Amino acid sequence: MSACQVIGCLVGIVTGVELLCRMSLVAPMGAHKAGFHPTAVYGAVAAAGAVGAALQLPAASIGSALGIAGSMASGIIEYLAEGTWTKRMHAGWSAQSGVRAALMARAGFLGPRTVLDGAHGFYRAFAPSVSPRFGALTEGLGARWVTEDLAFKPYACGTMTQPFIDCAIALAESGVGPDEIREIVCEVGEGTVHRLWEPLDVKRRPPTGYAAKFSTPYCMAVGFLDRRAGSRSSPTLAFKTGTCWRWPARFAIRSIRQTNTPARSPATCVPCSPMGARASSVSRSCAAGLARL
Repeated sequence: MSACQVIGCLVGIVTGVELLCRMSLVAPMGAHKAGFHPTAVYGAVAAAGAVGAALQLPAASIGSALGIAGSMASGIIEYLAEGTWTKRMHAGWSAQSGVRAALMARAGFLGPRTVLDGAHGFYRAFAPSVSPRFGALTEGLGARWVTEDLAFKPYACGTMTQPFIDCAIALAESGVGPDEIREIVCEVGEGTVHRLWEPLDVKRRPPTGYAAKFSTPYCMAVGFLDRRAGSRSSPTLAFKTGTCWRWPARFAIRSIRQTNTPARSPATCVPCSPMGARASSVSRSCAAGLARL
């Protein structure tokens, strides 16, 4: 690969990631509320922009590529119901859609320039319950990088579960044993409840190893008992070994915080002893677990 090709690839990556981040800010939580996986639907359009930039397509062709990708975007979150595997293909599906859209645009195929803000556009289809704020796409463009606000995932599960795992690890490291805890009450951001906490009985005992990745109580149990990050202590592996079955039943939700940026919201957990005494609460942010890698 030549130096020019390397630079083009890097330009494409930066363009795609920044576009994906900015698209997610136009209608926060709207895609999830409509039953769509943001990585899948936003990813197709962002990938088209990435490939278009890498190929150095003219602006009009990149516009068409985005428009074409709008008709390729797909990916629902019904995998949550039974812990099935369709989420695993979403990122790859959106990536291949972006490649195809850009190549079609390069060949002269036309896509709608109003794909995002049109009367029948992307956000009306994928986030109809939220009034879109299209200024998020261009505010500070070229001066401020939204990419810098990305949250890393040190654990093999959803982003919004990460700080709760850190709370569980911190609790275990404080010297508290599993049999000393009757209940842990967690403060939870509203946008994550229907995916990671409800129905609570199912989340306490997920039906499959993959479903365990989307159960905050189960993931916290893995963190508390293993105190590690990474694939060797993943919820799926713990599910197979059967080491975490009793503990998740002790979790409850105390309050729901309204937030448009749940990934930035700290997790707060309050443990209670079998005698009913409350220990000090534990709070952690999304970045806390990175030090364990």
